[in-house]
Amino acid sequence: MPYHTPELSAPEVLQHTQALLEEKLPLKADGYKCTTDDLFKVLVGIAATKSTLEAVCTELVGTPDPQTIRGYFNEQLRVEDLAL
Repeated sequence: MPYHTPELSAPEVLQHTQALLEEKLPLKADGYKCTTDDLFKVLVGIAATKSTLEAVCTELVGTPDPQTIRGYFNEQLRVEDLAL
């Protein structure tokens, strides 16, 4: 009996990845320029492309300014708070 491996589209992979990250990382943004969804999309973009925050923000249309994203990351992601 052959094993069937389902195929995932890029949007499905993004959705599943973001859902898993949301379970583990308590990121929040409720500003008029930046949302929680923006934070996770940029974070996944950086990881997937091994690129910089600036490059990912430029590539993702409608994404807030890199300084805005960096501010949220610096405020909410602290090395001492991350589980090892």
